[in-house]
Amino acid sequence: MNLKNNLSVLKALALCVGFFSFAACKERSVIKPDLIPGIDNINTFGKSIFDFDVSINQGSYDSFRTDDYRTPLVALGSIAQDPFFGKTFAGFYFQIHPPLANFTFPDDLTSIDSVVLAVPYARFSYGDDNIEGDLQAINVYRITDANFGTGDTAVKRYAFDQVAINPTPLSSALVSLDDIINDSVTYTGGAVIRNTMRIKMPTSLGEDFAQLDTAVLANSTAFTEYFKGLYIAPDTTASLNYQRRISYFVLDTASAGSNFAKARMEIYYKKTDGSHSLILFPYKIGPDAMFSHIHRNYQSFPAQQYSPGTVHDSIALQSFPGMYSEITLNNIQDIPLSVINKAQLTLTVLKVGNDDIYLPSQQLILSGVNEDGSSYTISDYYDNAGINGSLTSYVGGTPSTVTIDGTQYLQYKINFPRELQKAVLERKESLKLRISSVTNYYGAYRLVADGLHGPEATRLKFDVVYSLH
Repeated sequence: MNLKNNLSVLKALALCVGFFSFAACKERSVIKPDLIPGIDNINTFGKSIFDFDVSINQGSYDSFRTDDYRTPLVALGSIAQDPFFGKTFAGFYFQIHPPLANFTFPDDLTSIDSVVLAVPYARFSYGDDNIEGDLQAINVYRITDANFGTGDTAVKRYAFDQVAINPTPLSSALVSLDDIINDSVTYTGGAVIRNTMRIKMPTSLGEDFAQLDTAVLANSTAFTEYFKGLYIAPDTTASLNYQRRISYFVLDTASAGSNFAKARMEIYYKKTDGSHSLILFPYKIGPDAMFSHIHRNYQSFPAQQYSPGTVHDSIALQSFPGMYSEITLNNIQDIPLSVINKAQLTLTVLKVGNDDIYLPSQQLILSGVNEDGSSYTISDYYDNAGINGSLTSYVGGTPSTVTIDGTQYLQYKINFPRELQKAVLERKESLKLRISSVTNYYGAYRLVADGLHGPEATRLKFDVVYSLH
């Protein structure tokens, strides 16, 4: 299933918008989780996961778009040693353009002093952001793909996509997260810019730009025919100490604002009078193409066993692109026609190593699954006006800390009484549900939750409370 971007997933609260309707009397009969009547086995009854034939299947999203230029968030870095999920690599492609139409370099330019690539930091990193993970090894490449040009924003770009580059890096660097966070540069005119990744580029690149024909600098289209753009990627050959986090950057922090709020090439030059000045070649939101490339590699790690379509006892989740789990509840026809007061899944997160570094998701989303494998928004995310973001708190899916046998665990509770009510009214025999991890920061967050056959205290739970008329 193709997803436009993870921001739209979070806003829509699901992967595919569906529709449902209840008779008004049935809608009013759904009871909030904190008002559930007690089980008396006279009017109100309960069932647990042991009353159903339950199976867990694994799935994976790879068709995930990372090219939403309206919110140009990009990912950079590598996690090479997650004890369970293995390796994740993230880099991003983007374009720059001349500072204005019909631009020409100043006549009083005598030499290029230096060239710096500057990219605003989104103030979030996933993984080890302590001193051990402070340095990140990266390379900057020149894009050579003839099809990556201005106007390319009409082409869909996914996390698995790659475009051709010159294999020899333009620049290599060890980027310090501490330096990015504490970065502060005051430019001529008084602009003070903070939170920026700054990478020294070869002076020859600025010299090449300064020698360009005026026709090449006339507009973005002509310029990107000559200079297709840049690819910033982690150096996967570097020491593992330099591959411990993924950081997030935004190519334009204020689309209507200064070029200092954008990703940009800064060309510093000397003038004939001996003074120095600066020219910016910025990313331009809209016409300039951009997307992140994200690759997962599970080989030789436990996650390798969780290939799509396989049946498992435990639940493995990653934020997109990555793994999701599907739980099939069979024999739900054994629930009589009744009012469903409670239908709740409880997931307890297992400890799989480095859990204090590679954190679990802050939001899980529950979707229904059709017979053809497509997903839909469950009834519990709707009110009478349609999808309602405030109902996320009603459904749940955020972590809380619990103590089990003296050990602290994270636990998720997900409520879906309306969706089960719908299935019972339709006399369905089974209900398939998909659990996904969503976040604004694709490639971040992961978890493994206990399944059907783990210790009783931590295993997957499914509890139903229903009342007869």
